[in-house]
Amino acid sequence: MAYTERVSPTGARSASPHRSSRPVVTAQPATSKHSPHPILIYDKFDRPHGTARIGLVPATGRRSHEPPVDQAAITVTADDDELREAPRDANIPTLLLMLHQFSRDDRWLTEPFVPSRTVAMNNNDTVGFSDGLQQTVREAAFDFVTRWRDGQIDTPQPPRPEDIPAQLSVALGERVPEEYGVWDEDEQSWTVTLSHAGTAETVVATSIISCVGVLNRPAILAFEGADKFSGTMFHSSRWPQDLDIEGKRVAVIGIGATAMQLFPAIADEAQKVTVIQRSAQWVAPNANYLRSVPEGARLLIEQVPYYAAFYRLRLIWMFQDKLLATLHRDPE
Repeated sequence: MAYTERVSPTGARSASPHRSSRPVVTAQPATSKHSPHPILIYDKFDRPHGTARIGLVPATGRRSHEPPVDQAAITVTADDDELREAPRDANIPTLLLMLHQFSRDDRWLTEPFVPSRTVAMNNNDTVGFSDGLQQTVREAAFDFVTRWRDGQIDTPQPPRPEDIPAQLSVALGERVPEEYGVWDEDEQSWTVTLSHAGTAETVVATSIISCVGVLNRPAILAFEGADKFSGTMFHSSRWPQDLDIEGKRVAVIGIGATAMQLFPAIADEAQKVTVIQRSAQWVAPNANYLRSVPEGARLLIEQVPYYAAFYRLRLIWMFQDKLLATLHRDPE
């Protein structure tokens, strides 16, 4: 348990526990050969006025450790024992989507194979299924993957874009709206509706790149005495390349996601870190944050068509598109 000092805009201080693998703030000032001149860091951004709804765009590039984008290019090196064991580490909703893609059988997206709702950042790996039902899904996955490996069935075609919202709705246990861009296979183009300041515009494009941003407009606060501050002052997104923070007294204004990562990272080097916040930060628990990826899941991601693609689609909804409503600027 580490100690964090927090200062509200009124000057009131409070101490609160913060679980971390390293100290958030050193409780006692440390001696240092470096100058104790203070450093002030802003962690606040202006959000853009406009929002955009975009389609799910097929990836065109990948890192060296990622599986090929072309599902037909995926090859299996695993033997039967490895393939039988791998689904034990799998995400059941992702296996269901994969099974539906291989079989084209809607039974994998209807009762009794309808997952419970995915809540917050919970991966919902077992979706509330009984052990027997989970085993049925895993055995079916083994059957389809081994038959595909042995050339008995072909690599399935990708899902149609218009089918993806319905598939995700089942896998996530909640409605995923059909408000994505529409892909025209014949014209090889997207039709997308963009909204901005109460107006809508429809455009046709061969590629879609979202550049609406969120944390791209640094907000520098104006407060009494700022012009008299003699130390180093900057926004966290404009971090000086030559900054030496060792032994310094540091104040961080703002408690957004950047600051939450920033002040634990500098606490061991700085003499003291003070966090100035308007209101307490809300942190959603994420049981997967420090969890290692099991070998079976790695095998499925690397060697089984559509497992990685569907798993990522679920993450896109959970961590991006689903949050769109919370990113609108409050008109008041």
